[in-house]
Amino acid sequence: MFADVPLGTMTHGKAELPTPINSSSNASEDPEGYMLVNPGDFIYGHYRVLGTIGKGVYSSVVRAVQVDTKAEVAIKILRKNPVM
Repeated sequence: MFADVPLGTMTHGKAELPTPINSSSNASEDPEGYMLVNPGDFIYGHYRVLGTIGKGVYSSVVRAVQVDTKAEVAIKILRKNPVM
């Protein structure tokens, strides 16, 4: 169910997390904490972003294609900043 993802260099607290976005536009986040992704960006090197589906209070959802299988998927990206 979950893909194996190699550890990257980004850290959050004490836990080491994988670097999520490989982007030519140096993906960052907007002032509200939503990750900025663009069509053509890669998520964890396994998914190529096709576009944004929507945005809610806690997250945004992007449409992507799995590079190896060519399967289209929806990926939910949680917002960094807490709302409450």
